[in-house]
Amino acid sequence: MHSTIRLMGPMGKPIRCFDDLPADHADVIVLESRPGTRFKVKAWESNGHVEYSARRETLWEEVDPGEVHIGKAVAAMENKRLQETSAERAERVRRNCMRSSGRARKVVRRTCKAMGATTLLTLTYRALETDLVRVKLDLKLFAQRMQRLYPEFCFVAAFERQQRGAWHMHLACRKLPDLLPAKNGVKVRSFNVIRAVWRAVVKEREGNIDVSRRAQTIHSAARIASYIAGYIAKDFSEGEKWSNRYAVYGGAMDDGPDGRATLRIRPPKELVLGFVDSAREAIETGFDLLLPGASVATTRFSRERGVFYLAAEPPLKRQECPS
Repeated sequence: MHSTIRLMGPMGKPIRCFDDLPADHADVIVLESRPGTRFKVKAWESNGHVEYSARRETLWEEVDPGEVHIGKAVAAMENKRLQETSAERAERVRRNCMRSSGRARKVVRRTCKAMGATTLLTLTYRALETDLVRVKLDLKLFAQRMQRLYPEFCFVAAFERQQRGAWHMHLACRKLPDLLPAKNGVKVRSFNVIRAVWRAVVKEREGNIDVSRRAQTIHSAARIASYIAGYIAKDFSEGEKWSNRYAVYGGAMDDGPDGRATLRIRPPKELVLGFVDSAREAIETGFDLLLPGASVATTRFSRERGVFYLAAEPPLKRQECPS
């Protein structure tokens, strides 16, 4: 890990150009990073799913400003920014996009796990629907109508553009009941009700649905979460820069301020467990957190970056297929 120099103003404001410099260079605070020996460990758990990470701490130490030529350091920052090539700019944008994608995928992944998603539902258009804003409005209306019929209905949705240019949506849902009430109150197969609701939303554009419901198939919330998160990463590389890459509707029942039951999803927050003294202790701590019978879904370790990640899920259960 290479050391990094940071320049800070007297009020803690970062200095990136000459305009940021205080009149008296003696007021500049110079910080230099160095890798620590400890690892900061964090954990997240919901419904038996565990995500654990350990990262080597970075220590920032104040150094004597006399050891750094302030003017040259700031000039180097400005020159690097002004002389940035198109390739370097593209690479910087790519890295920022990857960081944003990672944050979005984490939210989607953890929401799926907290929800206990076991079913994949796909909503499609027969027409060439290319307006993503309209697609999102369709999804909102679909969610509202479904929740009137089935208040426990909730999902995490990712948007994907087909080769022909039309959008469709992949929804990670909790297990759907075999039967749902139709308009006349008579209960019919849930597949037919969901399709009727979706077609009523899209109207003349026509649409269809697909529900994963193969008998004797093991549905894992962790696998479904990974599947949906994959579309988030794809959309970040292909989608509009400022577009929302996912949507969440429904969740646990709560009493709203008006006394009416509302649906919300609140994945628990990640907990900072503290520090451990070595990489080996960091890895051992992660495995010690797992529940009996839990299965490890993912492990990653980078000695160069000083990062360890572990994801585990509860024992898989066979789910009855939805109708």
